[in-house]
Amino acid sequence: AEIEVLSWEDFQNPVYLAPAHLYIAGWSAETTDLDSFLYPLFHSGSRNSGNFGAFIDAYADRMLKKARAVESADERTQVYRDLALHIHKEAPWVFLYHPVHAFAVGDNVRDFELNPLGYVDLAKVWVQQQ
Repeated sequence: AEIEVLSWEDFQNPVYLAPAHLYIAGWSAETTDLDSFLYPLFHSGSRNSGNFGAFIDAYADRMLKKARAVESADERTQVYRDLALHIHKEAPWVFLYHPVHAFAVGDNVRDFELNPLGYVDLAKVWVQQQ
């Protein structure tokens, strides 16, 4: 076997991906809206635009569409929980890890906030003189 490193553009091309028996990919969310990454990664209609593992599953498709239609935040959260369990069980790949971010700040650091995606915006952070 030979390792081939591809550009992102080539990696997204189904011609390169179709014969692959194994590949490693990562994903970083740009927003906390689960639909923004779950739909492109796991909906069967996203085969050439994010669903690189060719995950085709009628239940996942239904749940993704249902989540888009649900108005209640609590119900939408439950739909995504059920979907996540289903994907974890049925997807033909191994989820290697999800990073956990930890930050230590002094008692005199003010307005330090961690975004749910792990991003830190230092624009509002200030240090109180003691």
